[in-house]
Amino acid sequence: MKFDSKNAIPRYMVVVLTITLLGLVILYKAVHDMITESDYWSHVQERLEKRQKTLNAVRGNIYSSDGELLVGSIPIYTLHIDFAVIDKDHPVQAAKAQFKRDSTFIADLDSLCMGLHEIFPDESENEFREVLMNGFQPDKNDPDKRGRNCEFRRNVSYIDYKRCCELPYLRLPVVKSGFYSSHIMRRLRPFGNMANKTLGIMDRDGNALDGLELAYDSILRGTDGRQHLVRKRAEWTYQVDVAPVDGLDIVSTIDVRMQDAAEKALRRQLINRPNTEIGMIVLMEAATGDVKAMASITRRADGSLEEVRNNVISDAWEPGSTFKTASVMVGIEDGYLNRSSGVHVGNGVMTLHGGRMADHNAGSGGYRCFLDLAGIMMYSSNIGISVLIDNAYSKDPEKFFDGLNREGMGIDLQLPFREARPPSMKRPSLDPRNRNALTLPWASIGYGNMLPPISTVAYYNAIANNGRMMKPRFVKAIMKDGQVVKELPPVVMKEQICSPATLAMVRELLDSVVNEKHGLGKRARGDGFSVSGKTGTAKIAAGRLGYKYSPMRYLLSFCGYYPTEAPKYSCIVCFVQRGAPASGGLVSGPVFKEVADYVMNTGVYRGIDEAADSAAVMKPTVLSGEYTSTASVMSQLDVSNPETNLQRIDTIQCDKVPNVVGMGARDAVVLMERCGLMVQLHGSGSVSSQSIPAGSTVTRGQQVVLTLRTPH
Repeated sequence: MKFDSKNAIPRYMVVVLTITLLGLVILYKAVHDMITESDYWSHVQERLEKRQKTLNAVRGNIYSSDGELLVGSIPIYTLHIDFAVIDKDHPVQAAKAQFKRDSTFIADLDSLCMGLHEIFPDESENEFREVLMNGFQPDKNDPDKRGRNCEFRRNVSYIDYKRCCELPYLRLPVVKSGFYSSHIMRRLRPFGNMANKTLGIMDRDGNALDGLELAYDSILRGTDGRQHLVRKRAEWTYQVDVAPVDGLDIVSTIDVRMQDAAEKALRRQLINRPNTEIGMIVLMEAATGDVKAMASITRRADGSLEEVRNNVISDAWEPGSTFKTASVMVGIEDGYLNRSSGVHVGNGVMTLHGGRMADHNAGSGGYRCFLDLAGIMMYSSNIGISVLIDNAYSKDPEKFFDGLNREGMGIDLQLPFREARPPSMKRPSLDPRNRNALTLPWASIGYGNMLPPISTVAYYNAIANNGRMMKPRFVKAIMKDGQVVKELPPVVMKEQICSPATLAMVRELLDSVVNEKHGLGKRARGDGFSVSGKTGTAKIAAGRLGYKYSPMRYLLSFCGYYPTEAPKYSCIVCFVQRGAPASGGLVSGPVFKEVADYVMNTGVYRGIDEAADSAAVMKPTVLSGEYTSTASVMSQLDVSNPETNLQRIDTIQCDKVPNVVGMGARDAVVLMERCGLMVQLHGSGSVSSQSIPAGSTVTRGQQVVLTLRTPH
C-alpha cells in the first residue's frame, strides 16, 4: 500500500502543535505559581513539615565478650499535660470537654501530687502542685487560654513513666486528660566509665565521637523512620509512613573483669607515684588477638584521674628498650647474631660515630665486663645492642629496616578507630653521602621510631603466638535480637614473623629478662606461673628542645606474655613520668604482675588440669555418710597409693589448729577457715610454714599466716 504523505503530514503537524501548546500552558502555570503563589505553597509545605515527625531508631547495644551489657540505649521521658481543649469545628463539644477536663483535674490534684511525690521523692507535693497549677491557670490576658504544654517532670525512666500512667487523672485517656510524654534515647553504661574511650562517647545530639561507638556507627545507628499527623474522628494522631529499623548489637572482645582489674591496677600506681602523668595498658589474647582490656588514664591538673583520650592507640612515642627485642630478632634471623654474640660494655659509656651511648647504670660505673646476648637483653644494655647492630648493618642499614618490616615491627595495624595513629619508622637516607651514621645504632635501641603502645604489644603477641601476628580485634560478632548475624573472625597479619629457630632463641632471651636473678624485669614475675617480656625506659623528646630540658619526661614500659611455656595472654603497661629515677621494670613491672596474677588466678581462664592443686596431700576429706560410697568409687578407680586414705570430716578437731604444712594452698585455706581462722597467704605453691603452731587452741576470727613455697 502506498503511503499517502499529503494527508498524513498535516495530521502529524496538528498533533505536534497540540502537544507544544499544552506544554507551554503547563510551563506558564508552573512559572505563575512559583512567582505569584510562592507564599501560599511555602505555607503548605511548612504545615506539612510540622505534621511530619521523625521516628528515631533505637541504637544498638555493645556487649562484652562474656555477655555483659557495656553500653545500651534506654528511653528517657519528659512528662507533659495539655490543659486546653480546642476544636474549632465543634466549639460546643470543645467547651463541654474543657469543663470535664478542668473539673476532673481539680478533683484529682491532691492525690496526683501525692502520687508524684512518692515516685519522685526529690520533689515535694507542693512543688508539683505549683508547677501543675501554673500550667492550669488561664492566661490573665486571655481567660480562655490554657497551658498547651505544661512540662512537669524530666529525665523519667521507663519504669517510673509506667508508674505515672497509673496515677489519678494521668490514667485517663489522653483526650480526657491531655497527658502525654516525649522521650529521647539515652546511652546507658551499667559499669560507669569503664573502658570509656575504648567504647566511645556520644554528644548531646546523639552523634558518636570516638571509640567503638564511632568505628561501628553505621551498624549501631540503624535507620530512622517517618510518621505524619492525621485527623481521625475529631482526634489528631500520628500515622507511621516508614517504620524505623533499629541498630544492630555488637559483641566486643572486652572482658569486664579483666578491664576492671587493669584499670584499678593503673589507678593504684598513678596514686602511689604522684610524678606519673599517664598510665596505659593493653591486654591481648595470644591466639586470636582479642583485646580483653585497654585503658589510658591521665592525671588532670587538679590531681583527678580520668580517661581523657585513648593514648594507647592515639599517641606514638619512641618505645625505648622494648624495641631491642625486634633488633635482636632481625640480627639472629639474618645470621649476624647468636647466643655467643656479645660486647664488652666497659664503664657504661661508649663513643659511637662521634655520639655518646650510655647504659642505664653508667653513673655507677657500668657493668665493666663482657656481656653475651642473654646478658645484654637481661641488663638491657644500650651499648651491647647498638654495637652489635651497628657492626652487622652499618654498611647496609636498609637491610636492618627491611628486616623490621619483614617481622612486622612497626607495620600499620589498620585499627578501626578514627583516633588511631599508625607507627612511623625512620629510615636512613639512601644516599650514603647524606646518611647519618647515628640513625642505625639509635634506632636499634628504640629511638627515632614512633610507635603507639598497641603496636608494640601486637608484636610481642606474635612472639607469644608461635610467630603468627594477629590483628588486634575489638569486635567479634554482630547480633540482632540476640542472634548472631555475622561473625568477625580473627585476622592474621603475618603468618610467620621469623623462623622457628629464631623465635625459640628470642623467647629464651625474654624469659631470662624476667626469671634470672638480676633480670631487670623480675618485678613482673607471676605467682605460680612464668612470665617472659622486656622492660623499656625511654626519654621523651620535647619538640625543638629535644632531650635537653628539665625535669625530663620518660616513657616507662614493660611488655610481655604469660605463661611462658604456653602463652595465653600478652600485655603492655606504660607510664609517662616526669623526673627521675625512671625505670620501666620498677614502675610498669608490678602493674603487669598484678593484672597477670588476677587473670591467671581467677580460675576461669585456666584449664581443668591447671586448676588441680597438685601440691596438696592425697588425703581426701568426705562428709559423714558418704564414706562408704567414696571408698567404693576409689576402689573401682584402682587408687592403690598407700598414703591415700579417707578421713571423715567429723574426725577433724575444729577446736585445735590443724597442721597444713605440705598441703596445697586451696586445701589449707578450706581447712583453716572451717576452724574459724582468717587466712593470709604469702608466696605460691605448697604450705611451708604456718604462723600458729598445729595443735594450738583455736580463737575464732584469729588470723593465721601461711607461707607457701613453689613446688619443684
